[in-house]
Amino acid sequence: MMLEKIPQLLDDLKDDEVKNAPDILAVSSQVIYQILSAYYDGELKEYVRELTLENYFSEKITGSQAIKNIQRAWQVNRKAFEVDKRSGQLRYNAGATWEADRILKELPEDLEAHKTREWIVMDLDRACDFFEVDFKKGQGFLSLLKR
Repeated sequence: MMLEKIPQLLDDLKDDEVKNAPDILAVSSQVIYQILSAYYDGELKEYVRELTLENYFSEKITGSQAIKNIQRAWQVNRKAFEVDKRSGQLRYNAGATWEADRILKELPEDLEAHKTREWIVMDLDRACDFFEVDFKKGQGFLSLLKR
């Protein structure tokens, strides 16, 4: 099945008019899924699914460790964060310059993140979306009373 698809994939790779390179992983994953579906008698497990390059190289995948670290820090140490709604910035104190460097490497460009010593500064709205945390809530005087 793949041998039938390879010539077209190669043509697409060589064609300057094609905007995006073909996702060969997706094509091969589809073929494998079709074979398993056709020849497996039972119901396939949920982890048996078609994959794409996005499953391996999306911003959420490559930044997964940074996402976990920031989410965890927000839950247990909100003092490490400064939310500046007026300037639209989120600042996170990573505790050490090397840790800030490590996290910064995992962040996507659209966060507009940069580092100042151990602080990572990023766009507030984009950070809320990327980390799936509403950093705008829980700051200020009322949040101090709840602690």
